[in-house]
Amino acid sequence: MKTEDRKMKEIILLIMIVFLSACQENKHQRPDYQAFIDAENLQQKDRIQQFRFQGWQPLDDRHLILKSSQRRIYLVRLMSSCIELPFAQSIKLKQDFDTTLNAKFDSIIVPGQFRQECSIDRIYELSKEQKQALLDFSNQPEEIRD
Repeated sequence: MKTEDRKMKEIILLIMIVFLSACQENKHQRPDYQAFIDAENLQQKDRIQQFRFQGWQPLDDRHLILKSSQRRIYLVRLMSSCIELPFAQSIKLKQDFDTTLNAKFDSIIVPGQFRQECSIDRIYELSKEQKQALLDFSNQPEEIRD
């Protein structure tokens, strides 16, 4: 019986090692958006004038792309993790002024059973090419939501 107990402990230990290795490996697969921002030399904007929300695309729980009228595209970084963002079907913007988007003051609201309000930390304007490079960088298809 001791041999069977020992084998069982070894199997459990092996399973735990494999599981922890998978978790560690998955942690490193998350895109480093700050590296993309630095590589593309994106300039941070404190305020976007004439901003009219047209669509959005989540990248992860702290980053998303916002589309505005006049075909402008922005990468938005949130101050903290917005857990439901990657799974949300819709979002709302909480803006101090209807036609202005302000970093540090405005928020993304993820409606639902566990409504989340996530403050905007930084805003970066993207060209179409930078947007595509960002989607390629994060291995995400383009699917702007209304």
